[in-house]
Amino acid sequence: MVRRIVSAVFFAVSLALILSAAPGNAQTKKKSAPPKVESYAVVRIGDEFKVVQSSELTGLNKKTAEEDKRLMKAYEDAKKNPRRDMGNMELVKPTKRTVKILKKNIKNREDAQDWQKKYEEEDETGDTKATKKVW
Repeated sequence: MVRRIVSAVFFAVSLALILSAAPGNAQTKKKSAPPKVESYAVVRIGDEFKVVQSSELTGLNKKTAEEDKRLMKAYEDAKKNPRRDMGNMELVKPTKRTVKILKKNIKNREDAQDWQKKYEEEDETGDTKATKKVW
């Protein structure tokens, strides 16, 4: 009697293992998506032009805002507690920088750097195209 129960349990466990590995079950591997090709973007942060990966664009505003807060805190601390070695040096209040996306979905880094140089030249000559958003 015990042998029949043990053999029935063994049969049930074996059957469950076989059926769980059958194709079409949720446990089988899904097809992986093709690798995502990274693109680049040219952004203007304050007065500086940068080339960044497109995946970094979402966190760029937050990162810039945190850095601006840190600079403002350092300015306030220096204003409250001036050091003796600073002498008559004037403190310059940091300004809040804005992030503008000038060009995005650029295929490779070299092309993005070319766009960066183009925008820097336009900014030096006073052309207003460099300050507009280009989508």
